[in-house]
Amino acid sequence: MRKITECLRFENFLHHCQTHIRYQDLKPDEILFHQGDPVSAIYWVELGRVRLDRCTSEGKVYTFQVSRPGDSLAFSTLFDNFYEWLAISEVASRVIVCPKEVLLEHLAQQSCLTQTTVQQLGLEINSFRKQLELRELRNAEYRIMHYLRAIAASSGNTIQLDRPLKLIAADLGLSPESLYRALIRLENQGAIRRIKQSIVLLKQE
Repeated sequence: MRKITECLRFENFLHHCQTHIRYQDLKPDEILFHQGDPVSAIYWVELGRVRLDRCTSEGKVYTFQVSRPGDSLAFSTLFDNFYEWLAISEVASRVIVCPKEVLLEHLAQQSCLTQTTVQQLGLEINSFRKQLELRELRNAEYRIMHYLRAIAASSGNTIQLDRPLKLIAADLGLSPESLYRALIRLENQGAIRRIKQSIVLLKQE
């Protein structure tokens, strides 16, 4: 998810809502809110990393978003009654918490905030759409390369992995074993090179 833009950057947001926000510290694997909980607040990640998962009626769990410092969290639920995801910290994290009613009130008063809200909602919807498209790719190697190229578009051909491979596998809808085998095949094909916690894209398919 992209960084908060213009009026919803930390410094501007804090200026508007500083008397109402609070901070919440999370331990690794601590749940921030459950899927189906009433939407009481909107969050921004200040430190660490928080993941949004969704459980289907069949019991399958899908990852829709991983928020890092400066990212909003589940912003698209602002106009919903219930959270559509489970939010869980992947590492020790700290989030900024703003009551839903406070943010809605400021949106009504600030045209700048209203415009940026629409932009932020669009970014989240686009991110979810890309996640769904990614899972439609049947071939594991294609799915991995699509994922890596999306990251490389903003970070260059050398990709630093800041999350365990088992979590990335879950993002891709693969088992950890399938991901490991596919990475070995891609390396043998000369498509990537793995260097400790980095993956280098060597060629375009």
